[in-house]
Amino acid sequence: MLHILCYHRVLDKPDESNWPYFIRGTAVTAEVFEHHMQSLSTHTEVLDEDGVISWLCGERVLERPASWVTFDDGYRDNLTVAAPITARYGINPTLFITTNTLRPDWSLPVDSWYGTFTRATKRRGVFEGMGTTPWCFDLDDQRTQQRLTDGPEKRAFVRADAQQQASMLTQLSAIFCPAKEEYNDYLDKHDLKTLEEMGWLIGAHSLTHISLPSADTTKQREEVLGSLEAVHSLGLRRCSSFFAYPDGAHNEALMMRMRRWCSGLHGALTVEAAPTTQTSLSYAMPRYIPPNDQNWMQTLWSTTSSTLKHWTSQT
Repeated sequence: MLHILCYHRVLDKPDESNWPYFIRGTAVTAEVFEHHMQSLSTHTEVLDEDGVISWLCGERVLERPASWVTFDDGYRDNLTVAAPITARYGINPTLFITTNTLRPDWSLPVDSWYGTFTRATKRRGVFEGMGTTPWCFDLDDQRTQQRLTDGPEKRAFVRADAQQQASMLTQLSAIFCPAKEEYNDYLDKHDLKTLEEMGWLIGAHSLTHISLPSADTTKQREEVLGSLEAVHSLGLRRCSSFFAYPDGAHNEALMMRMRRWCSGLHGALTVEAAPTTQTSLSYAMPRYIPPNDQNWMQTLWSTTSSTLKHWTSQT
């Protein structure tokens, strides 16, 4: 049995510029991440991608619970904060990048959304528009932070197309009056080559991080094959043999198309919280998103009797 972990950001600590990622559950602190890596290296057989493929093909037998560390999106802290920690424990992750982040003029839509109020010069007032009843906001209040991170306005933004998102960001800027600074916290080509030298593999996570099941077939093909081509054009020695669905979103029709379009891949990854077995669907391999909790690993191992027995026998 294999537990695949999916991290996004590893940051020193929550602050005014990054708190939405911690609320949303897509960031852990460096301290928590180190604890996770130490637990993995002590209590599991940590596989790299080659080890995962060998196991899936029946060429490798797992003698104890196993794990595989992956990252999504392509944030620079993966190199500056996470990579030195994984190196200390001899762990070689696979990183799946949203390839448009390699463009200096492009940001992930969710980062543009978060950046509008993390850079706000107006911290209190009335939020009006976007189809919701006007409500009073206070950026120092946890209720406001929670709503902006995962409330109805944010959910509507995620579902919107690019043109609608641009309009919504204009409305958001009128409300919060953000400071004029560009968001640029992504890995570049040089960073990716540095990670490769440290033992990481780089794979594709789409061009623009759209929900693939919501797109038409032409757009799906463009997002999948375009991002794979972009990764292969980086000049790396080798690339990942897997694809990671944006937000893990997939359906049976997409999986069938992926098999036709990407015959050279070994599979694709979701973000469903479940272990992977050798009988799991290769184009729907589940991953866990670890929370910012040092004790989460022990909770994970307790999901099956075999992993719990292994954990307790070692502690």
